[in-house]
Amino acid sequence: MKEMEADPIRHQLLELARRIRGDVGALTAEVCCGTGGQSSGNLTNIPGEDRAERGSDCFDDDVTIDLLELGSARLGEVNAALDRLDGGTFGRCEGCARAISRERLRAIPFARLCITCARAAPHGQRTSHGNL
Repeated sequence: MKEMEADPIRHQLLELARRIRGDVGALTAEVCCGTGGQSSGNLTNIPGEDRAERGSDCFDDDVTIDLLELGSARLGEVNAALDRLDGGTFGRCEGCARAISRERLRAIPFARLCITCARAAPHGQRTSHGNL
């Protein structure tokens, strides 16, 4: 890939990484501190709070943790794409070694696989060549 073609992609990936880091930071703060300054997962002294409310709070914490894990994984994918860009392998499918379409890279700039290989891979699983 030519340097002039790589610059806009690098900018897009860096901006995506910046946004994800912000999201991960906010989610981390929410998990650590909870909303309203209370420690997440701890019982409160609010009169009338019942088990259903506490169960709902635990569910919310679980969802936040899941989002945190997904954000962290996505950040790893973006960083790996930046490494591929630096290493000259960006835009090549890790499954078949063919070029990944520009349309796919515009939609998913950290894509490791072409659409054909991505469709053939089990959903959400790693292939022998890496992540989707």
